[in-house]
Amino acid sequence: MLFLGSGSVIHGMHEEQDIRKMGGLAKIMPITHFTFFIGTMAISGIPFLSGFFSKDEIMAQALHHNPVVYGVLVLAVTMTAIYMFRLYFLTFHGQFRGGEALKSKVHESGLSMTLPLMVLAALSIFGGLLNLPGLFFKNVAHWFDHYLSHGTFGLSAVHNVHLDFNTAMGLMIFASAIAIGVLIWAYLNYVKKGATAKEDSALSTWENLSAQKLYVDELYHLVFVKPLLALSGFAAQVLDIQILRNGVYAIADSILNTANLTRKWQTGFLSSYLFWMVFGLITFVAYYILKLSVWH
Repeated sequence: MLFLGSGSVIHGMHEEQDIRKMGGLAKIMPITHFTFFIGTMAISGIPFLSGFFSKDEIMAQALHHNPVVYGVLVLAVTMTAIYMFRLYFLTFHGQFRGGEALKSKVHESGLSMTLPLMVLAALSIFGGLLNLPGLFFKNVAHWFDHYLSHGTFGLSAVHNVHLDFNTAMGLMIFASAIAIGVLIWAYLNYVKKGATAKEDSALSTWENLSAQKLYVDELYHLVFVKPLLALSGFAAQVLDIQILRNGVYAIADSILNTANLTRKWQTGFLSSYLFWMVFGLITFVAYYILKLSVWH
């Protein structure tokens, strides 16, 4: 849903993807704003939305099997909430920062974009509630999981972890506190204080590394792309052109030259054909006589 919401923002912003040039889009694109806000809260783990329940299940499984993994997931969930609420507030609140020329092109997307967003927003709000009765009534616990496990490959092999009520409530309260705490922090920082994304020239060393994605793309290009391009160039220039193509051309040229040589023998004169026939017979007879004399 967030992917579709982002696509709607990009479409309405006339292909602009830099959130430093956005801001204040809530009034200009109300449907996109509302659905994006729902998606942001869901993926951040705000209580009772779909993302809250799905993350709660994952966190419970991690805590049951490996507390270290649980700690890593807590950090990941916190970082997810931070960057999603940062994205939301910088994009839809405050003043528009892209200039009047770009602002004049901003508009709400059409129904083909907003209708799927509204459907997904509704599922984000109510989808997670399907498992809520399982928290209080053991006889209907995780009925939706069991329903899907019969028709989905692999899920039938998953053994659900059923924590006691106090532990489950503690995990839910802890996850809710993280999500709500990040929401409040992001609101105070990006709306009340009016903080905006820094320009590239103002980034610190670690911020620049983060902005450049830790140079993973450059490393991938150096380790994989450049060697493959070099190998492809070698194959194209040496194997394909020098060996295969030139080899085929050489065979074709040899056949053509041979044909040019032998076709001179075909003069079209009967006397010439008779001469070569007699010459061939004399040569054959001479070879046969010579062979007999050698044997005796």
